[in-house]
Amino acid sequence: MNEPSTPMPSDQPAASPHPVMPTADTTNQERETSQRLQMGRKQRRNLLAAAAIGIVVLLTAVGIGLAVSQGSGDSDGTPKAKEATFLEEAREGCGDSALPYAELGDEGRTLTLRSSGKEDAGLTWAQLECFWTALEVPDSIRAEIETTRALDGRQTGEWNGKRASWTYHPDNGLRMVVTLTD
Repeated sequence: MNEPSTPMPSDQPAASPHPVMPTADTTNQERETSQRLQMGRKQRRNLLAAAAIGIVVLLTAVGIGLAVSQGSGDSDGTPKAKEATFLEEAREGCGDSALPYAELGDEGRTLTLRSSGKEDAGLTWAQLECFWTALEVPDSIRAEIETTRALDGRQTGEWNGKRASWTYHPDNGLRMVVTLTD
C-alpha cells in the first residue's frame, strides 16, 4: 500500500512550487552594478587614450629634437659654416697681413693680438688701431693701453660684453687678449 504522500527526506531542500520573482531591490542592484562596470570601462578607455596621446607627444618631441640636432647641416648633409663671431669679423676686417699676429681661440670667443717690439715682429700701430676700432674699445681703455709700461705688469679692462688684458714691453711689444664675456 502506497500512501499517496510520502515524506521527503530531510537532507534535500524543498523545492518551491512557484518561481522566484525578482524584487525591485535586486533589479536596482543589478542596474547599479552594470553602471559601475560601464563607468570602469569608460575610465580605462580614457586612461588608454591619455596614454596614447602622451606617447604621441613624446615621440613628436624626440623627432623634433633629432631634427634640430641634425639641422646643423645643409639639405645635402654637409655641415653649415659656423657663424662668424664678433672677434672673427674684426680679424677679417683688419686685413690679411694682421692674421699671423691676431689669433683666434676658444671657438672664436678669444682674440690674441701681438704688436711688434724691438725684437719681435707683430701688428703695426695702425693695425692695432683698426682692431680697437672694430672691437669698439672705449677711449679710456685705449689711453690705459697706450700708457702701460713694462713695470706695470698685466692690466685689464672691460666694456660692452668684452674683457681685455694686456702687457707691454719695448722688446716684445703689446700682448693683448680680448675675450667675449656674454
